[in-house]
Amino acid sequence: AHFAKYIEAGIEVGEMEDLFKGVHEKIRAAPVVPKKVRTKPAEAKIWQPLKISYEERKERLKAKLATLME
Repeated sequence: AHFAKYIEAGIEVGEMEDLFKGVHEKIRAAPVVPKKVRTKPAEAKIWQPLKISYEERKERLKAKLATLME
């Protein structure tokens, strides 16, 4: 499973050394990676729930107590 992607691509064991030499040559030719243009996400993610007001908490408590009393 460790080398599954190489096997899928049809790369044999003997070809690995030549492959890495070619990769290193390309890196030496252009060592600086160009920055990608970032796009703003469609909508911002909210990771934490929004805080509720004191009145909303009181109403929730009243609703819970009402269900318990029934």
